Order: sequence, then C-alpha cells, then structure tokens
Amino acid sequence: MLIYPQNYGPYPYQMPKMYTKRTTPQSERDYLRVQQRVMLNGHKIYIVSNFIDRYFGTHVTIAILTSLAKIIMSKHKIKLDRLARRNRQALLCWYAENWDIICPVLKQKDFIDKVKLINEENMKIQKEKKEEEQTEQKIEEIVDPSDLVSLLNSH
Repeated sequence: MLIYPQNYGPYPYQMPKMYTKRTTPQSERDYLRVQQRVMLNGHKIYIVSNFIDRYFGTHVTIAILTSLAKIIMSKHKIKLDRLARRNRQALLCWYAENWDIICPVLKQKDFIDKVKLINEENMKIQKEKKEEEQTEQKIEEIVDPSDLVSLLNSH
C-alpha cells in the first residue's frame, strides 16, 4: 500500500490552482456602457471605421485613432472620454458621435498632405525593412551554420 504525503495525492508536488481573471464591477459597467454606445450609434460606427481605414490606406490602430483624436481635440473644444481612451470600440463611437466636426478636418487640404507624407515615410520604412531582411537571408545562405567547413577560418 502506497502512502502519499498529506494533500498531495499521487504527485510528488502540489498541482497549481488555476484561477480565472475576475471581472470587477467597474469593468462590467464599462462593458455595458460601450455596448450601449455601440447600439446608439449603430451602423454609423462601421461607416466611420471604413472611411478612416480607406483614408489612411490601412487598418487603423487605437494609437493612430487616439493621435488623430488629440489633433481634433486641440483644434476644437471637444473632450475624449475615459472609455474612448481605453477601448477601440468606444473610440470609434466617439468618432461617430463627433463625425460632423471630424469629417471636415480630415478633408482639409493641408491635413491630407500631412497624411500623404506620413504614408510615404511609412512606405520607405517598410521598404528598408524588406531590404534588410533580404540581406540577412543572403548572409544566411552564404554561411550555413550546419556546415563546419564554411565555419572554419581557412587561410
């Protein structure tokens, strides 16, 4: 008959307890508020999101949306609420709610020119990254780490 240490069972160590992340009342309220805002703004959120994605030529992250919101807030006296700073859906709701102010700003010629410059810089950066990756691949092809002859320094 096997005798196991107390509370350990057949294992020589105690199994870790699995904890699930609890939701706080605040996070539950935030979730409900975001869902309520989405219901109020309805289809307008998707229209705004698609317009902004097409405007920038790529899927826009919360960082870009927040930066754009800060520019708009500095030009106009509107505030970005707490939920919009923390949640992308709430931020898109904020854009939909203030679209009458935001759309003319996006359509201004100088703003469009600035966005084009940023897009061109991003394209240059992506091109440089691709070139670096290609040169790294060429180096890896020249020196095969599994081939001892190529690794030895022969003179």
